[in-house]
Amino acid sequence: MPSSPGSSSSSNPAPPPKERGKDPARSEDYVRLGPAQIAWRRTVRAFIIVVTLALAAVCIFLYAQPEKLYPHTDNAYVQADIVRIAPRVAGPVVELPVRDNQWVRRGDLLIQIDPEDYRVRLDQAKGQLALAEAQIDQAKASIEQAQAAVEENDQRVHQADAQAVRARRDFDRAFALMNTAAKAISQQDLDAARAGQNAANANLDAAKATAHAARAQEQAAEANHKAAFAQRDQATATVHTAELELSYTRILAPVDGWVTNLNLPPGNYLAAGQSPLAMVADHTFRVLAYYKETFTERMRPGQRVSVRLFPYPDRVFDGVVEGIGWGIFQPDGQANAGTLQLPEVSPTINWVRLPQRFPVRIDLPQEDPARPFRVGQTAVVQIDTVAGLVDTPLRGPRQTLAEK
Repeated sequence: MPSSPGSSSSSNPAPPPKERGKDPARSEDYVRLGPAQIAWRRTVRAFIIVVTLALAAVCIFLYAQPEKLYPHTDNAYVQADIVRIAPRVAGPVVELPVRDNQWVRRGDLLIQIDPEDYRVRLDQAKGQLALAEAQIDQAKASIEQAQAAVEENDQRVHQADAQAVRARRDFDRAFALMNTAAKAISQQDLDAARAGQNAANANLDAAKATAHAARAQEQAAEANHKAAFAQRDQATATVHTAELELSYTRILAPVDGWVTNLNLPPGNYLAAGQSPLAMVADHTFRVLAYYKETFTERMRPGQRVSVRLFPYPDRVFDGVVEGIGWGIFQPDGQANAGTLQLPEVSPTINWVRLPQRFPVRIDLPQEDPARPFRVGQTAVVQIDTVAGLVDTPLRGPRQTLAEK
């Protein structure tokens, strides 16, 4: 029986609806796979996941390893020895033969202070020295006169003593003769002998007193001689001081280097200790790099360093680690009597603790005249902690001003 329009035929049933999220073709292919093929696919999938994780770990390791083995930082700056120039005497500036940023040699004249006042002081000191020398000669002559007087008075004492002995003997003899039964001499002769003895004793006492006074004058002359020597030494020191002060009016360069921060027109008055300029010492350039404390474990003095400066990005300077700082200032550390002079650090609670930075001093032995170093230049530093230490220093030890 023919079907009517609009009715469905029983011989062509409608297909089942598709399940959401499934691909019929893939599902049928997967169903047709055997157990071995399914296990193989699972193994390949696990292998791909493991290899991917391993490659990610290797990438992370390779990224972090250079930070440990070759630590670098851009928190670094060029430094050098800065010599502060200050006069040791005061006075007006009469000559200024240098200009700002000029290179000078050690011993070149930087500033000339008016020397006239110091020349006058030197002449006065020399006059005092000549006077002290004359006083020494005068004291020496006084000593000689006193010694001659002592010798003369010693002879007088010796003569007076002999006269006193002779007068005593004459009196003893006269007294003995007077006491005999015959009375060989008269009372007048005895009185004359007694008077002679008394006069001789008085003469001896006077001679001794004069000799004592002469010895006192000799001692006084010797004391004056010593005082004259002391005055001469003092005058000599005054002359030396005046000569030094006169030499200090010429301010000379203590090192080879560059004059910097000079703003001193001639005629200005300089006080002692007032610094009108400074010098950047040549051949003392270095880099001070501030590294996180987490990178200082492998750092050692003598390790090679690669340094790039911001003004010269195409140039790599070789350096060597001189040392790592042993301490840094703690801004919250205090010391008071209540803590027995121990540093008091306030406790802090932070979710994130940033590592401290320690200064690493890096020597720059290789200088390029076409690319000069300047104090304060920014640097990018990388330290090689893998290679060995430098056997010999790239530059000899610096000399101090006293050694130069």
